[in-house]
Amino acid sequence: MRPAESTSQTSFNPHVSLLFFHFVIEISEEVADQIIKGARQFSSERHVRDARVRDAVRERDAARINEAVLTIVVEHAERLQVLRKSEAATSRETSEVLEVVDWGIRTFGSYAGPSRNLNIPRISKISDFFGGQVGSTLI
Repeated sequence: MRPAESTSQTSFNPHVSLLFFHFVIEISEEVADQIIKGARQFSSERHVRDARVRDAVRERDAARINEAVLTIVVEHAERLQVLRKSEAATSRETSEVLEVVDWGIRTFGSYAGPSRNLNIPRISKISDFFGGQVGSTLI
C-alpha cells in the first residue's frame, strides 16, 4: 500500500487506501449478513466450517487489518491537520485527505462497532487524536 522505496512519495496512496477500505467494508458486510445466512437451510457441517473460517480470520487476519486501517487513518488525520494549518494547501488536496480519514473511520466502524470488544494496539493513539471518542460515540 505504500509507494516503492525508490520513489520520493512516503505516504499511503489515497486511491489505494480507499479501495482497501471498500474491500474491507464489503467483506465485513458479507461475513456479518445474517439474512444470507438465515436464507440457507441449516447444516451442522457448514456451521462448523463457518465457525472455523471466522476463528481463523480473527486469529490470523483481524489484527493486521485493524493495524492497517488505523495506520492509514492516523497518517491521513495527521496530514489533514498539517494541511488545515497550511495556507498553500488546496481544497482538493484537503478534501481528498478528509475522504480517506472519513472512509477509514467508517471501515473501522463496519467491523469494530461500539458494541464490540476493541482489543486493538493502536486504538489509544487514534482515540487520543480524536479526543478519546473512538470506540464510543465517534463510530
